[in-house]
Amino acid sequence: MSAFSLAAMAVCSSSMATASPTAPARLYIGYYVEDAANNPEDPTVGGVLLKVPPHGGRFSGLMPFSFIGCEAGMDIGTVGGTRVGTDLRGEWKGKVDGAAVGGRFGGRYDAGTDRISGDFDNTAGKTEVSAGDCHYFVAAHGSYTLFGSTGNVPPAFTAAVSKGTRPRISWPALGREVYYRVQVFDEDCVLADTADASCFKGEALTEREHADFPLSRPLARPGPYLILLTAIDGGTGRMAGFSALRAVLSPN
Repeated sequence: MSAFSLAAMAVCSSSMATASPTAPARLYIGYYVEDAANNPEDPTVGGVLLKVPPHGGRFSGLMPFSFIGCEAGMDIGTVGGTRVGTDLRGEWKGKVDGAAVGGRFGGRYDAGTDRISGDFDNTAGKTEVSAGDCHYFVAAHGSYTLFGSTGNVPPAFTAAVSKGTRPRISWPALGREVYYRVQVFDEDCVLADTADASCFKGEALTEREHADFPLSRPLARPGPYLILLTAIDGGTGRMAGFSALRAVLSPN
């Protein structure tokens, strides 16, 4: 396998430039959070990507769904709908270990912050899923926040990527009992077809403050890649942090 060098930069790239009346759809990146009150057993957080038109029309995106300690639960959900003014109205859908999940997906764009926030429902309600030794629940409700430019929550929670033949993404610790999820997406693939599940290149879940490439699947070609980092407090089940990077890999 060829060695790789890697350069990282903020996710505010040309694909996320300020919209004009004739601008194409923009890429918004952020996180979702399951309702911990509805699913106290194993609430989860993860990354979301949406390609949204600047004024009105169809939007689409990806929302991978997986659960702490349960790699078998990693599945790719798709999101689709219509933007009307500042409102987003649509649905998300997919399967986790053979169980169908999905339902309403709604939100609103705030021009002042260049963010989209909203919530989603699982039409089946709280869903119990069992697959071999793996057992978990999908919550009946959740919420999400998407950023049109760089967004770190909290502001000091900033991921960085090292150079070398085995690049490492690292981040500051957010406390004890915090789990970190790293998710990698092929940026060119996402921009070409945001609903293409093959754009998701894998993830890592860890309690440490770093993860090494490749993750669950090898990266087959040079980037750019979008790297989403989410964190959940294992004690409270609440979202603890979010950060995003755009990483360009090129052969040495």
